[in-house]
Amino acid sequence: MITSKSNKSQIKTKSRPRQNLHKDPKVNFYEGCKIWLEFWRKNPHRFAVDYLGFPLFTFQQILLYMMNISDYFVFIACRGLGKSYLTAVFCCVRCILYPGTKVVLASGNKAQAGLIISEKIVELRETYPVLNREIKEVKTNIDKAEVIFHNGSRIKATTSGDGSRGMRGNILIVDEYRLVKKENIDSVLKQFLTAPRMCPFMQKEEYKDYPPESNKELYLSSAWY
Repeated sequence: MITSKSNKSQIKTKSRPRQNLHKDPKVNFYEGCKIWLEFWRKNPHRFAVDYLGFPLFTFQQILLYMMNISDYFVFIACRGLGKSYLTAVFCCVRCILYPGTKVVLASGNKAQAGLIISEKIVELRETYPVLNREIKEVKTNIDKAEVIFHNGSRIKATTSGDGSRGMRGNILIVDEYRLVKKENIDSVLKQFLTAPRMCPFMQKEEYKDYPPESNKELYLSSAWY
């Protein structure tokens, strides 16, 4: 005797369409970008590890997270802890996630300030292709050390002397700040942060009361004695 299959087995289940999808794939792409951008801005350590591919220890991920959410950050590290490496990672992550960001790296002399660019960021760019796609140009001259991103963000190196008074930025990073005179930090370096980063949408009338983004100050130093 031949038995017929049950009706339930003959019914083919239809795949359900994803919710909140638009007919235009371009709109779906931008909507997805907004979701991931919000997630990565709240979790910059995940962006560094998952998207850029940087290897970070747990304590480095915590430090990177705090560097991103704090307006004032001090990092005193023992020798070999990777202070310059983590600073380079933070600069790249911040510049990618926040287009138009201007980061100023300052130190007692320009050669010291430019090491993060000429050594760490150049090495990261050569090692990780995803970061290389984000960077437009890297200048490693002694007189002009600079990283230019495709989205308009920049990282510049400068000294803490009077010759740097005309520079402007949204994020100030002072390397080996214990060797920089306090009067230079107050009268020269802090004056770089005259204006916050301005997003294009803030120029629209409906966003005129939108709160501006806070500038940041980061101070780095080796533990020394």
